[in-house]
Amino acid sequence: LAIVFGLDLSLEEAGLGFAEVEPSSGRLQARTGIGNRLVIDDSYNASPTSMEVAMETARVIAEKRDAPFVAILGDMKELGTHGEEAHRKVGDLVSSADAFLFVGCGEGMHEAVSTANARGTDTLWFEDAAECGELSDRLPLNAVILVKGSRTMQMERVIGRLLEDEQP
Repeated sequence: LAIVFGLDLSLEEAGLGFAEVEPSSGRLQARTGIGNRLVIDDSYNASPTSMEVAMETARVIAEKRDAPFVAILGDMKELGTHGEEAHRKVGDLVSSADAFLFVGCGEGMHEAVSTANARGTDTLWFEDAAECGELSDRLPLNAVILVKGSRTMQMERVIGRLLEDEQP
């Protein structure tokens, strides 16, 4: 709002401008998927902080819709010596978010899945996004599904499968 006032624009003008903004692909973009699932595509990149923010956003949306929350998360890359601990923390976050199901994709997420599973969360683990995309029929209808991971994990492949038209 400071920029709006600094440019001497009215709130109405600002609102009209914001209404025309197209969200960037893979950055918290909400889309309707198969089975009336709300797929939150945050597949562009991932860090510990962005995982936490995206998960809280998806959890709140699921709560408001009275829908199950599913987290499909790929590895966070380029964390160096902090990788194992960061992924373990993600497992704690998923459990704290009361996820209906946590699906981990990649070696790093194996640690997160183990942590969440030990805390009582239902989990699945796959080596990569290609395998992860094969689970659409195992996800609840009307669910809010967050898909997020580092760019190199190619989580957009999972998004593609969740948005495909239903087959006859």
